[in-house]
Amino acid sequence: MLTGPLVDCDLRDLHYLQREVLCQRRLQHDHVIGFREVGITTSLCLYLCLEYANGGNLRGLLAGQPGGRLPEDTARWFTQQLVYGLAYCHLQGVFNRDIKPANLLLHSDSESPLMLKLPPGRHGVRTADTRGFNSPLDLQCVLA
Repeated sequence: MLTGPLVDCDLRDLHYLQREVLCQRRLQHDHVIGFREVGITTSLCLYLCLEYANGGNLRGLLAGQPGGRLPEDTARWFTQQLVYGLAYCHLQGVFNRDIKPANLLLHSDSESPLMLKLPPGRHGVRTADTRGFNSPLDLQCVLA
């Protein structure tokens, strides 16, 4: 029988993990990395399990292109996917604060071309009374 806490960590870390799980759990979209589960290892470490993106990231893809640039059609395709993913997240009240090529993950399977996926983490929810006044770094996810 356990008499103390199951995981020995700072309460702020547990609050952050809870916030991330709640934000990630509600996001289900083709262009957003999907949340799978949260768990505890046998050594009592917490972990998040997320969807696997098998294509690396956009920065790596750009590095392999002549002049570090994508062909216009490919750039348009990825931009469209980014806009769809961001629009979905914003409609869910979740804002990603770290959009850059190194954080934009790529995935493909036998039935679809290479697709762009937004990364997990660093999400926040704006509240109506502070919209337009907080910098992106000040946004917080509100527990629902």
